Amino acid sequence: MSRALERRGELQRLARVLGVEPDDLGALDGADVATLRELRHAVADRLLEQSRDQFSRAVALGDALPASVAARLAQHVMGPVLGGRAAALLSPRKAGELARRLPADFLADVACHVDVRKVGPLLEDIDRGTMAEAGEHLRRRGEWVVLGAFVGHVRDDVVADLLDGFDGEALLRSGAVIEDASRIDAVVAMLTDARLDGLLRAADEHALWTDVVSLNVHLCDAQLDRVASAVERLSGPRIEALAALLAADDELRAAARPITRRLSARFLADVAADVDLGRVGGILEGIPTATLAQAAAELGRRDAWPLLGRLLTVLPEDVLADLRPELDDGLLRRAEETDAAAGDGPPAGPDGDDAAGSAKSPPAPPTRR
Repeated sequence: MSRALERRGELQRLARVLGVEPDDLGALDGADVATLRELRHAVADRLLEQSRDQFSRAVALGDALPASVAARLAQHVMGPVLGGRAAALLSPRKAGELARRLPADFLADVACHVDVRKVGPLLEDIDRGTMAEAGEHLRRRGEWVVLGAFVGHVRDDVVADLLDGFDGEALLRSGAVIEDASRIDAVVAMLTDARLDGLLRAADEHALWTDVVSLNVHLCDAQLDRVASAVERLSGPRIEALAALLAADDELRAAARPITRRLSARFLADVAADVDLGRVGGILEGIPTATLAQAAAELGRRDAWPLLGRLLTVLPEDVLADLRPELDDGLLRRAEETDAAAGDGPPAGPDGDDAAGSAKSPPAPPTRR
């Protein structure tokens, strides 16, 4: 996860504890992630200690009452803010009993005010159906920070139930603020290829490429392979949008390298026909020389010499210098000759059109979806 993305998530969590908007925390612009997290924990601890005596008495009263009565008191007397803070003092058994008797929308309200460090052990006694229903309410409200905090404290089967109701945008917005980053790989593993495709499309449609690329650093090889395959299934305009983002951000480009170095030679040959090669340098820069050489050979086999010449032209100088020794001399010469001829421009025909306009074009690969 990039430092900017991690810091954004921590600011959102701190704002929630303080009961303000993230934009109200401009005075903390110079604070790093660790400092923001320490401040959030200190505030949450102080809020609990400030009212510990009152909360302890309320919890003791709840223990002495039937669970149905205690649930009504929690909902109508304490409310979600105080109930969320007092939840840290509940026993796992009592938490489970109350959760079964409280409406899911109220549980979602309470979830916005609990300190997950304190209530994590309580979640085991809350049944997965109740958890999933409350999570669905949080999704509808766009409470991504709350959802991201709980992912690290609930079982995989509960997370899987919750993800079933998420579209690509919801997956991405909640995944980008998962507090326990070690869980990101497991969450991605729960997604089918179709849902992974939807996540990448959402990144393009909602300008969230930064979020999805930043998550790559937390993925194992198997999930990185799946993400690379999903990138290869993107349409040309989406590839261009991703490449433009990478070209403009050194940190993000470095985070994307585990993906770009997994892109296949056949994909590069195919994409050469679908995109403006001048706009995809952010992707080409991270691709291994051997893969570029294989892509060049594939374009040669397709007689796509203009595309190959253009590819060689847009590669960064240092990449091209490493690539030249890997290319067949005849392949390289023909590609450069074709590119030079294209640069000079073909002679005009009798009607003012390019004379080459009537020449047979080299066969192109099938257009990707």
